[in-house]
Amino acid sequence: MKGKVYLIGMGPGDPELITLKAISTIQKCDVLVYDRLVNPVFLELNKNAKKIYVGKSHGEHTKTQDEINELLVKLSLEGMVVGRLKGGDPFVFGRGGEEALYLVEHGIEYEIIPGITSSIAVPAYAGIPVTQRNVATSFHVITGHEHGSISNIEWSALAKLNGTLVFLMGVESINTITQNLIEMGKEKSCPAAVIMNGTRYNQVEVYGTLEDIALRSKEAGIESPSIIIIGEVVKLHSKIGKNNNRPLSGLSIIVTRPYDQSREFAHKLKYLGASVQILPCIHIEPEEVDLDEELVKASNAFLFSSKYGVRYFIEAMKMNRIDVRTITGKIFGVGTSILEEFETHGIFHCIVPDVQNAEEAIKLVRCTVPSGSRVLIVRGNLGDEKLYESLSNYNITQLKVYKTVEGCNEEAFKAAEVLVFTSPSCVRGFLHINSIDYFRNKQILCIGKSTEREALEVGFTNVIVPKRASEEAMLELLLDWRKSNV
Repeated sequence: MKGKVYLIGMGPGDPELITLKAISTIQKCDVLVYDRLVNPVFLELNKNAKKIYVGKSHGEHTKTQDEINELLVKLSLEGMVVGRLKGGDPFVFGRGGEEALYLVEHGIEYEIIPGITSSIAVPAYAGIPVTQRNVATSFHVITGHEHGSISNIEWSALAKLNGTLVFLMGVESINTITQNLIEMGKEKSCPAAVIMNGTRYNQVEVYGTLEDIALRSKEAGIESPSIIIIGEVVKLHSKIGKNNNRPLSGLSIIVTRPYDQSREFAHKLKYLGASVQILPCIHIEPEEVDLDEELVKASNAFLFSSKYGVRYFIEAMKMNRIDVRTITGKIFGVGTSILEEFETHGIFHCIVPDVQNAEEAIKLVRCTVPSGSRVLIVRGNLGDEKLYESLSNYNITQLKVYKTVEGCNEEAFKAAEVLVFTSPSCVRGFLHINSIDYFRNKQILCIGKSTEREALEVGFTNVIVPKRASEEAMLELLLDWRKSNV
């Protein structure tokens, strides 16, 4: 039985610029064949799918286009549902048309899922409208990377246009592009811009004129992926660009925990003006737990170290058909996220300390639960075992209901000014692929004391931590830090 191939446009880079249809399609694929410019966050949408990288960069191809075409057919003939993930839109210089034709020739079922093209999204993120009444009534998207020595671009026609010119994949050819336009009559003083890593947390913008934009780009260290914008609309960026009056404007932040657990926090950071990228250093997976109903009944107190402990403990109860009303002991949590997770399951008597961290939660247990009582500690596979030594006068059972798998999926941290760690495992996962040497003096924001200890132990020197272990407290601390460092 033949499978099916989906040619999916993944947008220009910002993880939020992806369609709902793209997300739902990725989640049903057996294999994901992806390009260099596809944000690695999207691969997390389907953890079970096989991943095959076929990325290309200037002068370096992991597979030729013919090999990619053959791979799509091969996988489909094996009965697989294939997600072919392409940056931007598949049909805007994405060679999606070539792949679709090859699938047609071999009788393979396929479907096109459009994506937001960088040719309009990247200028928009810089405050450049590609069309504007009385300024530019058209825009033209041109490849900046032609094959062969003979150009097929009508430079004389482009030079005469009053509309906006957008060149994709043109940074390597920027001298040729600007010189050809000037030679064909385009004004040297025509406004121009080059934008690198458009819509991403590390977007870089360079402005100038047709005459000097190539030199300015070189001086700024501009590399691929970049787009070139030429036309009078470029001037508008100074008036309608990003709001620079927000408290975190211009601050580049990387959050290192899984995307689905970081979206709300990232939204708040972006609202405050920060450029934010989520680059997971860990992901959470449930453990198989054979939960004993008698253990739940007999426990006088429960201590939860994270909201994932709550989530997977409740799931384990369901899997073992244990009624939630079996929980009769006192419930303690390290922070408000645990309390909120319990409330989603209709349990409203979780107790959290005023100062939200593990040490204070343990003190709360010791103050309110009689010595010798049975305490069930629900946690993950990682964590500081020494934290529980002060509970040695209790009948302790530790139940590990989830595991934290460490390791980052992209080396893109150097441009960030602030790194956010929400657990010791995030710190360790970060160091799996990064040397501490370069990052030693970066500003580090940790959610709590145990994460702070781990960060300091591995060699970070500029570490701040809020008094409460919560996202709101981290935001407050970050705002205070920014005010004192402007």
